[in-house]
Amino acid sequence: MKSTFKIFALLFVILLSSCKKELQEKQNKIILLTKRSGWLTLKIEEKSTNDSWVDVTSTVNPINIDNLLIFDPWYVWAINEGALKLPGNPQVPFFGTWSFTDKETKIQFKEGDKLGNLVEVVELTETSLQTTVTSGVLTSRYTYKHP
Repeated sequence: MKSTFKIFALLFVILLSSCKKELQEKQNKIILLTKRSGWLTLKIEEKSTNDSWVDVTSTVNPINIDNLLIFDPWYVWAINEGALKLPGNPQVPFFGTWSFTDKETKIQFKEGDKLGNLVEVVELTETSLQTTVTSGVLTSRYTYKHP
């Protein structure tokens, strides 16, 4: 009886520590993602037909390149227009909610009731965020840094 109890206690401790580790990893990703300064686009690439990445950053309008992608810990995201914007445009033209999916490897964006892009997180560090998003047949890779 005592050995059965010890086995169950050991299994419980292992299960509990595993859950605690997963929760800690998720909290760490949230902390890295939700820096107050937001994320500034550093590079935009598109996947070519031969599976190589082509830098298309220079073809994007500078008004869009300086936009900040902001995540907050309450699962709200926003695009802030940055310093360059068209007169009359709102400073925050897009916003909604976000959530992690697939064991925190993807971010699901939502604008109101409408599902937005499902973005794969390729890299998330203290200083950089790299994501890929597929829309139809086009796959794009975005690299961000803190401003």
